[in-house]
Amino acid sequence: VGGLTKLTSAGTSSESSQGGSEASQGSPPATASQAPKGDPLLTAFVESAAIETFFLWHKYKAENSKTQSVGSLQPLNGDSVDGGEQNPQTQLKSGTIPPDFLRQMFYTLADYRDILFRKNDIVIGNTGSDSTKDEMSQREEKIKGAIQTFFQNGDKKTAGVSSQTGQTPDKWWNQNAKHIWHGMICALTHKTETPGDVDEKVKKAFFGDKGTSNEPIETYKYDQVKLKEEVNGAKTNESPTLLSEFVKRPTYF
Repeated sequence: VGGLTKLTSAGTSSESSQGGSEASQGSPPATASQAPKGDPLLTAFVESAAIETFFLWHKYKAENSKTQSVGSLQPLNGDSVDGGEQNPQTQLKSGTIPPDFLRQMFYTLADYRDILFRKNDIVIGNTGSDSTKDEMSQREEKIKGAIQTFFQNGDKKTAGVSSQTGQTPDKWWNQNAKHIWHGMICALTHKTETPGDVDEKVKKAFFGDKGTSNEPIETYKYDQVKLKEEVNGAKTNESPTLLSEFVKRPTYF
């Protein structure tokens, strides 16, 4: 919630739209470009969700990349030597987000929707010690207050942005959820070893040959991406769930 916490000290001022590097050291710096200019609340959401996705991916790679024993054959392209599953980064370079991680991304976006609608215990439930939970609880309450102020007063403090009369969380989410999601996809193009650098192969795989669009390939667009449901590793007969519907589910189901 690095970007979101800026709202607690700066209201909805232009300070909220500054680069995400201040929010979390070592995070990808370019994700703010995914947010349309003029909406600091959206910029904060895009930055925070992208930063969280970046670190979740870093952790996922570390936990799921197969380690090669000393003296074993290790291919240069990152594929497994026995023809088995590719490692996470290789899958990413081929334009595929591993299903387990895609599921994490679905839940992450759903969490941010819950934050917008000021539901309880979204951040708190994901923390460790009691002291950390207390701190995160205080931050979450400040974020909720800032969001409420934004929708009550409009964005009156930012020069050049008109008051958003009649704007509601529902309308705001319907307009902007895709930008938050596409920023999360953008975060995956940054190298975990050197976050300031973009992996051009991954960028090409997800954003096309030129890689200039803020929208990813059809498979991973907000209104197209689907999650195939599984139970204990076994596929069900249910149709894949669209992300736009998944985020509306209760937190636990």
